Amino acid sequence: MKGKTTATSSREQRVIKPQPPKMGDRATAARAFVQQKIEGQSPQPRPRGRPKGWKPGTAYSEARDGHPSPGSGGGSEAKKKSGPGAGAGEPKRRGRPPRAPEPTARERYLQSQPTYTRFLCEWREEQHEHEHGKEAPRTCPAELQNLETLRRHVYLVHGDTDPLVCRWNKCAAQVPPVEFTDEDAFREHMEREHYRSFAWHVGDGVQNKGIETLKEKLDSDELPAYLFKDGVQVTPSVRNQVLEDDQRARERRRKLRQLLIQKDENAPDEQEYMLQTLGLAQAQRQDVSRFS
Repeated sequence: MKGKTTATSSREQRVIKPQPPKMGDRATAARAFVQQKIEGQSPQPRPRGRPKGWKPGTAYSEARDGHPSPGSGGGSEAKKKSGPGAGAGEPKRRGRPPRAPEPTARERYLQSQPTYTRFLCEWREEQHEHEHGKEAPRTCPAELQNLETLRRHVYLVHGDTDPLVCRWNKCAAQVPPVEFTDEDAFREHMEREHYRSFAWHVGDGVQNKGIETLKEKLDSDELPAYLFKDGVQVTPSVRNQVLEDDQRARERRRKLRQLLIQKDENAPDEQEYMLQTLGLAQAQRQDVSRFS
């Protein structure tokens, strides 16, 4: 019997496992540990707000301890003494610094970096033969500022040859070259074959004729071509339009306001309006009966 009891007890010892502590026991132990820590330290409640003796420019920690840090230089007093203009006795201005002044038109012009389109002359010089053969055609190195100057350059520099031929870009490779009997035919060819496509891609360029030329165009009696379609004016012109200043505009509004007031004063009341309406209706009925 003793042997059986020993075997049974040893089996029970092997089966029984240690149980982990419950969650309630853990929370109670943690709460007790924290309470012991609090009772041992007994900290004072921290005051709220700015510390006593605080000055603008001083850190809160320095004011609480009463000893300024070595990097701060003694708080706001040291900053005032070391600041620019402190020797003159002028206090530092509070708030944001004033905005920088707007640059003048001259400064903006000097700071701008405009880019202008270069109008390159595509006229190719005539090939010359030498002992090693024909040399490659050389393109004119001229660079102009607008299309009108390019036209004048071609007519004055390259348009005085005899016979008058066109050596602009692809026309220079034609054999025989394109010849013209007079300058009018040459200019018409340049406008139709070369300048039109040239202006389509790069435009007319900057104009430097001055304001007087623009005034002459505005003072002319001929209307611009963009106002017409097939010879009929489709867009109204603003020429000879009367412009009024502020004083005239205020006077016109005042007159209109007076007219509206007079209209309201002279308007019939409701009874007169009903009588007028009935009278018109009766007159219409009489006219209808008379003609019927």
